[in-house]
Amino acid sequence: MMNVTVKDAKLQIFKLRSRFLKLQRTVIAEALLEASQPIVTTAQGLAPVLSSPKRGRQVGQLRGRIGPTLLKRGTGFAVAIGAVRFSKSDKQFPFWDRFQERGFRAMGRANRKTAKRFTVVAGKNFLKKAGEQNFRKSEQIFAARVFKRFEEIQEAGQAAGLV
Repeated sequence: MMNVTVKDAKLQIFKLRSRFLKLQRTVIAEALLEASQPIVTTAQGLAPVLSSPKRGRQVGQLRGRIGPTLLKRGTGFAVAIGAVRFSKSDKQFPFWDRFQERGFRAMGRANRKTAKRFTVVAGKNFLKKAGEQNFRKSEQIFAARVFKRFEEIQEAGQAAGLV
């Protein structure tokens, strides 16, 4: 019989638990990004495009910029789908995606007399429509990816003799 003593056993147990939590977070984050792809593809297809380019604007710039962004929320994750900023110094960042999605009030240069006269420009709701059309498909992709990855982890643990 052999006796093994572990110094700072509690610390080692906490380190082991934190590694498993990091692994779980990584699996969930990867699954969220993969599950968002059908919504992104549909949103890119539904995104508004200029019918005729004016003043040197590129046609379909918003369409090419729609993508998923992983957000960390407390201890969990979320995926936001919208226009992606390539860098902080990106001068052509399409901030107008929220105006295209939700709509806005076109007032022009308002003064006291004209402040109450405006034109309501309706939103196109292309992101909302893409989410509604593909929610079930994304849900299935997420569940399949998570279960597959956790089965792989379980098999690896059994092969190493840990489980």
